[in-house]
Amino acid sequence: MRTIAAVLLMLAAAGCALAPQHHTYLEQAESAYEQAAADPRVARLAPGELRSASEVLARAVQARATLQDAAEVDHLAYLAKQRTAIAIEAARQRSGRL
Repeated sequence: MRTIAAVLLMLAAAGCALAPQHHTYLEQAESAYEQAAADPRVARLAPGELRSASEVLARAVQARATLQDAAEVDHLAYLAKQRTAIAIEAARQRSGRL
């Protein structure tokens, strides 16, 4: 009887480990990127910075899809959000020079 209980407990623990995790930072990074990419000024004036943000965001999404460590996903999401902010700021500064 104890063996069955132990096996059931191990299966339950394994199931929790495989459950999809909620990544708030990744959702924030995706939202920030989508807003920036939809802004024609950012797309026109900071395409390189926007592409850099997109590449890191894709790495974060891939890390989540392959069930990598949550800290790795969060780190990549943070970088993507920061690079998106850089793209927005670069576009703002470049539009002031026109």
